[in-house]
Amino acid sequence: MNHYFRYVTEVGPFFIVSRNERWHVVWCEEEIGDFTSPELAAKEVAGGHTLWPFWGNPGRLGIPAELERWERVILS
Repeated sequence: MNHYFRYVTEVGPFFIVSRNERWHVVWCEEEIGDFTSPELAAKEVAGGHTLWPFWGNPGRLGIPAELERWERVILS
């Protein structure tokens, strides 16, 4: 089953997607982080420990560190 995670913020949605056995944090088609698990990806983007988009630190957006609070989107 293929799926990804999404969390919507005031600057647009963030996604955690799987590619090549890694989990990537994506904002506006820009990859800002690459991690070994989706849980770690959520924690790191929530803390601002990823690359920062042009507008600044994603850690200031209130993104939850708990993956359970992200929306899980299942692809059919």
